[in-house]
Amino acid sequence: MKIICEQVNNQTSYRYEPHLLPSKAFFLCLDATGLTPEESHISVLSAGYFDNESFVITQWLNETGFEDDKILKALFAFTKNHDLHTMITYYGSYFLMPFLAKKAKQCELAIEFDHFAGISHVDLYKIAHRMKGVLHLQSCRQKKVEAALKISRESNISGKDLVISYQHFVALSRPVICDRLSDDLKEDCKKCREDLLFHNIEGLCLLTKLSILLLFPALRDGKDGVILQVSRTSAYDFSFELSTDFPIAVTMNHQGMTFALEGRICTLHVPVFAGEDDSDYVYCHPLRGFKDYYYLPYEDRVVHRSLAATYPKNEKEKATADNCYEWLSIYHPSFDTAAGLTSFVGDCLYYILYRLIH
Repeated sequence: MKIICEQVNNQTSYRYEPHLLPSKAFFLCLDATGLTPEESHISVLSAGYFDNESFVITQWLNETGFEDDKILKALFAFTKNHDLHTMITYYGSYFLMPFLAKKAKQCELAIEFDHFAGISHVDLYKIAHRMKGVLHLQSCRQKKVEAALKISRESNISGKDLVISYQHFVALSRPVICDRLSDDLKEDCKKCREDLLFHNIEGLCLLTKLSILLLFPALRDGKDGVILQVSRTSAYDFSFELSTDFPIAVTMNHQGMTFALEGRICTLHVPVFAGEDDSDYVYCHPLRGFKDYYYLPYEDRVVHRSLAATYPKNEKEKATADNCYEWLSIYHPSFDTAAGLTSFVGDCLYYILYRLIH
């Protein structure tokens, strides 16, 4: 097994989004000789994490074709030694993790894998799949999502050709054979190795660019530092800026609310309703954490579950994301503060995005 460590500082190669990434996160990319772990081997595995704005990468190259156990042990030690808590992949829930699990069992490392699998896992594919309609994706295959988000690749080698290159590399790099190779074959062996490592490291860097998809869970969850400079431009409209820019324009609608995003500039349109007093107008202000509330149909409002016991069973029902709201006057003093505006916009975004990502 060959270990290659590199610190990348060229920010055109990766994307650093400190406000979006979970704490102690790392990216994981796997290249294998096939899809079935029983009949395939790890060819290259790589992991990368951010140290400030530098991207620190470690690659494990299976030089003989039979070093899967060494690579797995190195990965488990890597995450433990660097105190990494959250793994980010693309399609990792359906390929990478099942592949590593079966390979670990095959290598009698099932217990060690169980400890590794206990860390948090963010699969960017799941976000892309749930946002498929909003992002106008024809497919959620990684290359299709990259193209939709205007992310370009340098390596165009196919998976089949990659496997052939790996097999060629393993055959030519055996010590018994390597010393007897012609200069041309040595050069071929070197090129195969470079192609394998470059394709894998590019795949890892592409994951950092795809991590822009984390913007939507961050908006849903009201993550600090994502929404900036909120202003109310009319009774119906709010505008605000994000800490990062999204590569394509996006529009989402739900129950009269419209959220539009272009670059880092956003607008939010919300409906306004007549209040009980003809001189007052109100917003339907969605509340987070609907599982903690009960809805009172006859009063069209919610109460916290700690107070629900005071209401008869036939006058209450468990709240849903659609009916967990309060009526809030458009003249409420909270709209005179930056914190109040940000809180209201954040709650509206939660209401819109919850259906897409949960």
